[in-house]
Amino acid sequence: MEHSYFAIDLLLWKILSLLLPIFGIPGNVLIIIIMLNKFNRKHPISLYFATIALFEIIYLTGVFWDWLDVMSIVQDPRKTLNCSGFYVLVLGSAIISFILLANINIDRVGMILLPSKITTWITHRKVTLTIIITIASTYCTMIHYHFSLYYHSGSSVLYGQACVVKPNARIWFEEIWPILYLTIFRVLPSFIVLICSTIILCNRCSKFTTTRTTIERSLKVTGYFSRQSVRMQTLSLILVFFSFYFIISIMPITILQFYNKYLRYETSCIKRGRWKLMNTLFIMFESTNYTNKFYVKLLVSKQFRKDVKTFILMPLYRMNIIEGNIHLYSKRRDRNFKR
Repeated sequence: MEHSYFAIDLLLWKILSLLLPIFGIPGNVLIIIIMLNKFNRKHPISLYFATIALFEIIYLTGVFWDWLDVMSIVQDPRKTLNCSGFYVLVLGSAIISFILLANINIDRVGMILLPSKITTWITHRKVTLTIIITIASTYCTMIHYHFSLYYHSGSSVLYGQACVVKPNARIWFEEIWPILYLTIFRVLPSFIVLICSTIILCNRCSKFTTTRTTIERSLKVTGYFSRQSVRMQTLSLILVFFSFYFIISIMPITILQFYNKYLRYETSCIKRGRWKLMNTLFIMFESTNYTNKFYVKLLVSKQFRKDVKTFILMPLYRMNIIEGNIHLYSKRRDRNFKR
């Protein structure tokens, strides 16, 4: 009974830390390729999506590295990179993804409410500068991990003791940092995403009402505009739903940090096992955020679906062209030979 929690925890790591990178990394790679193609890279917002996908690949690579460690294929990444290096790389990537996602939603609201002013303000230079400042400030903020954690070589990550907080850093790392982390890097970006998605939904609903009134007053207006309005309203509702999901998925593991100071040093094997199991479940729940953006974008964006289809079918299309050219060349050669 004492070790059943650790057994379940180990099983979850073996399954989920493999499945999430398998489903997430290829999708994020496709986002980068499509967002930086000849057409999409003209739009500054595409730089946000490509950067978010890049850092989510880094996060999921860390999850996959954990799977390799659990399967005893490679050594613990916390030992290879040190605890500070590993958590700065993985958690920093998650924070950058949150902040840039909030920036995307702010810019979207601006383009919808003030299209003439905001569209000229959102440039490649502004987006690039925002990305650079976000990356630099995030890693500078997390530099304290180097002075707060060290790798405990006598234990295993499966028992929650691989990284130990230095005694002189416990007040900062276990009392102050969780509050800052929760408010600045979790609650603030997530509620910005939710509020912006709600504003977009309200805007679509008001446009739908205006369009429906116009259609009822004028017989010249076709039902196409009504269908488009309903479609945009539905997609906005889907984005609001995923904004709620975004908040729900990241909050449990963040709140659990407040209790880590009590459970990390728990001597009871059963209590520590429960803590580790909850920790794993909440980490994997949060990690779904870095896996699903490709599928969400595939669901809500018609243009993105076309781009993915074109990218997948392009090699086949080129092969057909080459085969057609070869066939045409063969026919001409046979015709010249007969002459």
